[in-house]
Order: sequence, then C-alpha cells, then structure tokens
Amino acid sequence: MKVVIATALLAVAPLCSAWGLHLFNKPGYKDKIWYDQGHSKKGCTALSASTRDRAESMHWYSDYGDFEVVLYATTDCKTELGRSRGDWHLPGMSDKAKNNIASYKINN
Repeated sequence: MKVVIATALLAVAPLCSAWGLHLFNKPGYKDKIWYDQGHSKKGCTALSASTRDRAESMHWYSDYGDFEVVLYATTDCKTELGRSRGDWHLPGMSDKAKNNIASYKINN
C-alpha cells in the first residue's frame, strides 16, 4: 500500500508544482499591476503597454525551485535584466530594472 501511495505522489508532483509572478507599480509591494501564474514553462510574454516599464517591486515564487523567471527590458525577450530560480522578493527594484521590465520568460 505504501508503494502505491508513494508512486501516486511522484506521478502528480509535477502537476502540483507552480510559479507566480506579481509586479507592483510602487516600492514595498503596493499597487499590483501584473499577475501571472502557471504550472509549466512559458515562452516570451510581453507586458501590456499600460504595465510595461512601470514595475518598481515584485514577488516571484517557484514551488520547489522547479521554475526560473527571466526578466527583460525589451518586449522580444532579448535584453536580460535578471533571473531567479526559486523565490525572489524585491521590495524595491535595482536602478537597472526599476521601471524597465517589458517582458519575461518562465523556464524549467
């Protein structure tokens, strides 16, 4: 019985793994302007025109460190600003990234 339960848990583990990206218009996680979440990798995703180049703080989480977020300054995911595998919480962006995020990708 224990073997069956362990096998079942291993089979559904990838389905439980998740990621989430929250971008905020103000430092200190205030005024959420973007939220995305998922259970698998995601190709280049451009922020909407009203959201682009406005993020000043962010939350990124990746259950079990299975996913990596890569932030870009261009909508075509070519000019990388930073990346993280695992949780990444920035109450205030660096000068390089502040008001400069235009797109992102999620890798696994």
